[in-house]
Amino acid sequence: AETVNAVSAYRPAIRRSLQGAWDLAFAWVRDEKPTHHLAMPWQLLLAMLTVSLCWGWTSFAGGLALSFGALLRPGEFLGAKRCDLMLPADVGYSQRFALLSIPEPKTRFTVARHQCAKLDVPDMLEVVVLAFRHLPWDHALWPMSGQTFRTRFRQVLQRIGVGSVLPGTSKVCDPGSLRAGGATWLLHSCEDAELVRRRGRWATAKTAEIYIQEVGALQYMMKLSSKQREHVLALASCFPAVLRWAQQCSDLQLPTKTWGRLWMAEIGGKFG
Repeated sequence: AETVNAVSAYRPAIRRSLQGAWDLAFAWVRDEKPTHHLAMPWQLLLAMLTVSLCWGWTSFAGGLALSFGALLRPGEFLGAKRCDLMLPADVGYSQRFALLSIPEPKTRFTVARHQCAKLDVPDMLEVVVLAFRHLPWDHALWPMSGQTFRTRFRQVLQRIGVGSVLPGTSKVCDPGSLRAGGATWLLHSCEDAELVRRRGRWATAKTAEIYIQEVGALQYMMKLSSKQREHVLALASCFPAVLRWAQQCSDLQLPTKTWGRLWMAEIGGKFG
């Protein structure tokens, strides 16, 4: 559809002669239906944050928390710099939320050209502050490649003991699942569809409904084996304690590369 629109925009004279191209495009959609990102359940997010902080992957954990809590697209986080992120400390703690300026949003040609994402979930905000508060002003929030982020995403899922593919389906849990999972969690928390639409910066309610997959997020946990589900819930319950421990390590300015060994020494290697 984008190709047909581009051609018709370049040569408006042939716009009425493209019916065959449109028929092919719609036939293609019917035969090869698009698959939407699987919504990540909040329990799995907390488990991933627990493992990431234990390994000292603070930037990765901050990216998970910011993308989930602020409903970010993967590219919006990967392209952000510290100067785009306003933390409570940056304004003298006169506000209790973080704002991320998005200079080139995906919907800039249909809605507002200048957009920002808001994060006001307390525990997610603490992870973001831990990860990014000390970065230089012109430093990228994620200094590595997008492929590295996706690789670490898979590694953390493997360490938790769950696969990236939902059992019994072809749906994959990937960085794009953070936005869908955050939207679903927000709707469960506030029951305000209009608030979710504005937070997600969707132009219409119909587009927002695609991302809000209330059943899909629950099905992920239900389709896991009892052992996998218990492991995810156990790691999720450890998140508050691990976050406090990581904050102490950061305050002591301990190198993040040593956090994994320190955590193993402290709890006997239970979560490694």
